[in-house]
Amino acid sequence: MNGQGQPPTAVLLHDVREHMAAFIASTTGIQVVNRLNEARAVVHHLQHSDAGGLEGLHASLESLHGLVGTLRSTPHVNRVVLVGDMEGVRGRRLGHPVWRSHHGASLVDQHGLESLIAEVLVKSLAKDHREVVLIRTAHPMDDEGHRAVARAVSMSSEELLRLQDRSVPDLDGWVAVCVDPEGVVQGDLTLREWLGDTRG
Repeated sequence: MNGQGQPPTAVLLHDVREHMAAFIASTTGIQVVNRLNEARAVVHHLQHSDAGGLEGLHASLESLHGLVGTLRSTPHVNRVVLVGDMEGVRGRRLGHPVWRSHHGASLVDQHGLESLIAEVLVKSLAKDHREVVLIRTAHPMDDEGHRAVARAVSMSSEELLRLQDRSVPDLDGWVAVCVDPEGVVQGDLTLREWLGDTRG
């Protein structure tokens, strides 16, 4: 049981790197499982291929595409967390020193396209009444990024619903959180708000 008297959230880690997996596994309120039929939540970490062209696009997205297809027929998994990056919003923004979700996608290269497609694939699950969270992180991922991912798994459905705002693109039926140490990609939900930090 966690600190709120609830059973731990059973989560399957899909293509998640070792350090992140260890951090999530050590978080109170989370139980890592090895089979999808035991999971209530799934975390997928987008991995970009070094290959270019269609080969690279396929290699980067094949695993996620297969997961999304499987989840459509797996109703007991009610939350999907995509850990991605800033590549889909790193492009030039004339007159805007920071990025927020109403600025839309701004691609620089193929990795940006891969990130954008991955987000669209996962967001499509919201139509199946799944809870969808996107975590955009920097490279390499720091402890704040790991905390944001763990929070995405352990947060209650009620808390997640309160953070949604259908007037904001990144919060419309899902929630996207940006963890950018440089402060350029800010999104519409601060890391402090996401982590529930109410300290002054």
